[in-house]
Amino acid sequence: MRLLLSGYFGVANYGDDILLRTIYTSLREVLPSAQIGVTIRRPTNYMHLLLDKSIIEVRRQDEAKKWPLVIYAGGGQFFDYKRRSMRGAILQLCLRSIGIKKLLRVFEVLTRARRLPVCHGYSEGTTAGIGLGVGPFIWGSAAEVETAKKLSSCQFLHVRDAMSLRRIHRWGLSVTSHQLVDLAFAERFWLRGHQSADNNTPRRGVGIVLGHSGYQGKEDWKDGLKTAIDLLRLKGLDVELISFCEEEDETAVAAIASGENVLRYNPSRTTLEEFTDRLSCYQVLVSGRAHGVIVAALRGIPCISIVKEEKLDWASRIAGGLCSRWRAPFDARQLVSMVYKALHTNDECKLNGLHGVYTMTMMAQCVLREFQDWIVAFSEQCGREA
Repeated sequence: MRLLLSGYFGVANYGDDILLRTIYTSLREVLPSAQIGVTIRRPTNYMHLLLDKSIIEVRRQDEAKKWPLVIYAGGGQFFDYKRRSMRGAILQLCLRSIGIKKLLRVFEVLTRARRLPVCHGYSEGTTAGIGLGVGPFIWGSAAEVETAKKLSSCQFLHVRDAMSLRRIHRWGLSVTSHQLVDLAFAERFWLRGHQSADNNTPRRGVGIVLGHSGYQGKEDWKDGLKTAIDLLRLKGLDVELISFCEEEDETAVAAIASGENVLRYNPSRTTLEEFTDRLSCYQVLVSGRAHGVIVAALRGIPCISIVKEEKLDWASRIAGGLCSRWRAPFDARQLVSMVYKALHTNDECKLNGLHGVYTMTMMAQCVLREFQDWIVAFSEQCGREA
């Protein structure tokens, strides 16, 4: 069997690499001999280290269309903040009024009338989606119609959060798995039984996970964060800056951490496990990335989420009682106060937070079991038809 994992891969992004390995490991458990490809943005020298030597890297979209099964493999692949034409706005109005399936039938009738080939999506074969974040979209964005078109053909579909589910329902679509959870909570699939060598090492200092400006282009958090870092250091706290993706975080690093040493995720030199162990050494994490919030929750580390976009608000909610939210107007002194409060989190609060994490972990594993059952049934069906 041949299948392709499609997503934002090959750019050395810690969160996306977690999702890729989680889905890949779940597939290998039930399809050990399958040929599995992964879409990449550019050639990499680490994909075989992250997954295994059998992985096939696919760069060209025309090659991707030829795979018999394409799986949209987790993360925020589907969103748009660019305004489009009046045509896009009209298409969106039709989409939200009648649903994508009726809209596609209209397209099909018009296409056949013009004697053109009918194309329903990204792949010429079967499609599925798991662990997806869908949206946000700006009104008039043609990307919303295109996303609805792609997801309407999925035979298995799972989204990670309530906002994504609302958009799916608004398009007249339904999901296969109803557990709203990020697959990063299924830790055993991406850590593969790894045990930290430094479980007894005392945690120290504050880790600050930088991020891009947010798809909504919010920049005001950077000034507040830079001022808060200076204040924390004046008070004698050890503060270290962290980048989950060097390419995406370049602007934030230049604005906040110019001339400083930054702990960077580099999968060519550091394994996913080693980088996760390093994150586990902090007393508090302040995170501008959703998977920083989730990893902190998994490790029982008090966390503060920089709510500069929708998914960070969502991540801080599902991370439980160990996470608080720093919102606009991003006051520096408020963040300093939140850090000191987090440093004094008591054991009872940490225990309650871990109970919530256990629930999310069970939900994520449930989604992956449903996905495995579906992929096995699909493989058997392909075998009978062959």
